[in-house]
Amino acid sequence: MEPFFVPHGNKFTMPTEPLESSQPLPTPGRYGSGAIGFHWIMFLLVVVVGILGLLHDDWPKATQPFWINVHAVIGLLLWFTLIARFGWRSRHAPPMLPSNVGAFARIRAAFLQPGALAQHRSRSIGRGPHRTVR
Repeated sequence: MEPFFVPHGNKFTMPTEPLESSQPLPTPGRYGSGAIGFHWIMFLLVVVVGILGLLHDDWPKATQPFWINVHAVIGLLLWFTLIARFGWRSRHAPPMLPSNVGAFARIRAAFLQPGALAQHRSRSIGRGPHRTVR
């Protein structure tokens, strides 16, 4: 534990570092809990909708309309979750790629994640070595 007053030359000053929080700060190399939550919710919904779709022919005729409605409602929930995930993703940047990732892998990642390249460009406009801010 750091003392409340720190000697600085012949004076005592307070430390300028922020206080520690009870929860760890998110690291820039990992996705946040929102992205992870959306990922697993979407995974579960896709699996359930897929299983219901594959079992469509095995449902008894008497209960078939019920299971078709369940399949449709969960499918709509999946679409609404996807729209919410796009909205959330537009306001939260993904973590940066590690520095040891090569150029080919960065290009491939940019094509696999179209939003990543657009966000990178929007963040770097005006910050390059070619432009000086005065």
